Amino acid sequence: MGNNFLTVGNINDLPDLISDSDGVITDFSTAFHAYMADIHGHVAHVNEPENYNYSDAYPNHPEPWVHIKEFVNNPVHFGSVKIYREAIDALKVLHDAGVKIRILTATGDSRDVINTRLDCFNEHLSRYVEDVQFLPFGALKTDALKRYPPGFFIDDLVRECHGALSANHKPFLFHRRYNASATLLNGVHRLKSGWSSLPYFHQRKSSG
Repeated sequence: MGNNFLTVGNINDLPDLISDSDGVITDFSTAFHAYMADIHGHVAHVNEPENYNYSDAYPNHPEPWVHIKEFVNNPVHFGSVKIYREAIDALKVLHDAGVKIRILTATGDSRDVINTRLDCFNEHLSRYVEDVQFLPFGALKTDALKRYPPGFFIDDLVRECHGALSANHKPFLFHRRYNASATLLNGVHRLKSGWSSLPYFHQRKSSG
């Protein structure tokens, strides 16, 4: 399947919203658990972990996190990652209200990973998202964010929200079990009810 996304390059055309993918737009955990069961025979105890490294999901596995990168590089299982219905609905409303949306993900920048992820986005999001920027696996997003004028930024990782704050963006932490007790710097706001609690979303929705 091809994709309809623009490649990143025109940084003067700032999207109004920059969002992380996994844990915010895409359901990484469900697909990862299927991979762990199918390939390694480990069944998850919970779908969304309290520990970002999945240690509570696999209490009998000494290091479940070592399988994350191999999962990402498995096109069949990584290609099974689904987009949250709530994210599709929210991005559609924002787009229809005139918001420009960019996805910034550090899932990986190999051609196979990019193609697999773009196929996922293309099925439901190609009409709503301006473009997608891929960073090396696990890379911090701060430097990439510094290339753009101030905007809104959403991520499920505290370190990324703090980095966005230092890059002069307005960050929102997408609420997940693994970040529920995290201490946030002033200026970082929690989205306790997911997309529906984004103030910007309501402002644009009401004006659209």
